[in-house]
Amino acid sequence: MGEAIALGKMLYFTTFHFLASGELQDGLLVPMWEMALKYDLPTHEPMWVLRNVGFGHLLRLSVALGFGMIGKALNSQPWDLEERRTLIQEISDRLEKGQTLPVELVYIPLLAASTIIGSSVIVSGEDVRQSLTLLKTAKAARAEVFSDPELAQSSGVFDRLLDTALRQVPG
Repeated sequence: MGEAIALGKMLYFTTFHFLASGELQDGLLVPMWEMALKYDLPTHEPMWVLRNVGFGHLLRLSVALGFGMIGKALNSQPWDLEERRTLIQEISDRLEKGQTLPVELVYIPLLAASTIIGSSVIVSGEDVRQSLTLLKTAKAARAEVFSDPELAQSSGVFDRLLDTALRQVPG
C-alpha cells in the first residue's frame, strides 16, 4: 500500500508540476495529443487521453523529474547522465512492451522522489507519517532485492530521503 500511495503521489505531482506552468504545459500535453491524433484516437476527453495514450509519457517525465528532485535534495546527483537516460528509456520501453518493471526501477527514482513531496501532496484523510511508514515497511519487505551490492547506492539514497521525510513530518 505504501508503494502505491507514493507512486500515485509522484505521478500526481508531475502532472500538476507541468500543468501549473504555462511554459511547461505543452511538454506534458502536446506529445499525448500528437500520439492520439497519429493513431486516430479520440481527443475530446483529456483524462481518457492521459490514461490511455499519455501514461508512458507521464511516467518518463516523472522519472526525469524524480532524478532532478533527488539531485536537488542531496545537493549532488548520485547517478551520471547516461545512467539516468538509460533508466528513463528502460522504464518506458518495458511499459510500452507491457512488461513488468523490476521493483528497483520503481524505487529509484519514483518512490525515492515521492518521499521529497510526501508532505506537500496529501490524499484526502491521509496521515502522511503512516504513508511514509508503510513505504518504509514495503522497502524492508524487499530486503532480498536491495541486498544486491549493485543496488547499495540506490538503497542508501532511498533510505536517506525517507528518513529525512519522516523526521520532517510533525508529530
